Amino acid sequence: MTTQAELGKEVGESFVVRPKLWTTFTQLLVVIGIILVVVGAIVLFCEGSVAAVAGMITPGVLMSFIGGGIVFVRRGRGWEVTLHDDGLLVERGQTKSVCRFEEIAALGQVVKEEFANGTFSGLDRQVRIWRKEDPIERPFLDMHVFCKADTEEEGRLAELLELITDRIVARIGELIAGGGTAKAPGVQLSRNELVIDGEAISVDDIAATGLHEGKLCIWRHGQEHPDFRLDSALPNIAPIVTVLDIELERRAAARQRELDGLGRVLFERRASKALIWILLIIGLGTAVFLIGLALLLAAAILFRSRFRCHERGVYRRGLFKEKRLEY
Repeated sequence: MTTQAELGKEVGESFVVRPKLWTTFTQLLVVIGIILVVVGAIVLFCEGSVAAVAGMITPGVLMSFIGGGIVFVRRGRGWEVTLHDDGLLVERGQTKSVCRFEEIAALGQVVKEEFANGTFSGLDRQVRIWRKEDPIERPFLDMHVFCKADTEEEGRLAELLELITDRIVARIGELIAGGGTAKAPGVQLSRNELVIDGEAISVDDIAATGLHEGKLCIWRHGQEHPDFRLDSALPNIAPIVTVLDIELERRAAARQRELDGLGRVLFERRASKALIWILLIIGLGTAVFLIGLALLLAAAILFRSRFRCHERGVYRRGLFKEKRLEY
């Protein structure tokens, strides 16, 4: 079992992320509770009915109290995350979880933007991390947090998740490049084929991937609606789709290069026509001498020489050959 001492030095200070306090459920509890109390108070004041107390005011107070209590408890149940050179330490209450980066086998993540009165307020993140020995239903770390926009906590958490994602994506990319197959629940990706729930698709048939209605979606060429919808909360679904995206971009760029070569010319350098004519005239006049032949050769070289800078490379032409070099 990994110990804190094996993680190396701390990188910066620890930070705390917390669950979303006011969920739809807690808001409904409090709002409905307040409405019941107000309506019950009006009935009690107008009619003097004791039944209003038992039927509205008491349940309303109880519902508001439960909703507020849930928020109060959640406020104190955050995750304290400390990043080290070789891993991370996560503390929640009296529980400490320690993991080295090399032990992390899979990542699941669902990110949802939250808005308040039409203004972006923060990100709701569901984050799951698995080690090699962790079953799917019991990840090493399972956090559902809300980070307000432009806060230090959101920035630090995003950096940590990007670091973990980059490591997993690099590992999956190396596996596929070596002829292997990356696997996730219901999904397999090899160099030229994607298999989803037993259905195989050529990578060349895939047009795009993207987030749609909370799911990671995959479109075939010519399709308006996604052909497949994947749950990014499951282990390594998002990293595998990221690797697929990188491969799609690489193939699209290769096809574009085949169609367009080096792309449009940005600038071109060539010898002055006046200089070429001067060398040509003098060379013809002195052609019987060795220097005349040299001048004619120089004029031919200058006439043929070109240097062009293109969008995706450079082109150079000499007297007898041409060279193209991509960036």
